[in-house]
Amino acid sequence: ERGSQPELWSEIQQLCVKTIISAQPHLLHTYRTCRQRAADDCGSTCFELLGFDVILDAKLKPYLLEVNHSPSFTCDSPLDEAVKSAVLRGTMEMVSFSREEKKLLKGAGRRLEPATRTRLAMARA
Repeated sequence: ERGSQPELWSEIQQLCVKTIISAQPHLLHTYRTCRQRAADDCGSTCFELLGFDVILDAKLKPYLLEVNHSPSFTCDSPLDEAVKSAVLRGTMEMVSFSREEKKLLKGAGRRLEPATRTRLAMARA
């Protein structure tokens, strides 16, 4: 049925993915610019948090209003605080390394060998 919660989230995800694909050249340029400043890294020097503003019509069809390159984390209400706190917590969980991951990265040097990449992926699973 149109408008079911899983279908709606799937449509919003597709909208966001398509938007990121269209902005990929700009994001790649930004990432490469950031990496040039870090002489001794393993490829994980920066990330970008984008804010997607989506509106739903009467039939629950999602439309992209805008993408915020620097979304505001000012909280004007308890709901605002709950949503933004969850976004930041989830983001930090994704980009934070465990002790095992830090140990693998510290010994990896500048480039990650395929075996190290595999071990890192296994540590994340």
